[in-house]
Amino acid sequence: MHRKNWLFADTVAGAKANAVWYSIIESAKANNLNINKYILYLLNTLPQLEGKQEETSLEKYLPWSTKHPEDILNYDEEYKELNIEDEKV
Repeated sequence: MHRKNWLFADTVAGAKANAVWYSIIESAKANNLNINKYILYLLNTLPQLEGKQEETSLEKYLPWSTKHPEDILNYDEEYKELNIEDEKV
């Protein structure tokens, strides 16, 4: 999965960061979330949390949570893999 993208993980930390993001994205797909809106939601919301968070308080941000905004839940379109070779420039 995403073999070419791993070429850009120059360090172990970069590879771990890629693995985390791919896991989040694939979990969001499996839970029928709108991936773009879900990632924007995470990037806008999580930095606003103050202090150290307990695991239980972060559970509502996980892909399988039902507490996401309505526009993120129940995404009906089919996901397609991005294939750059197929796109015409």
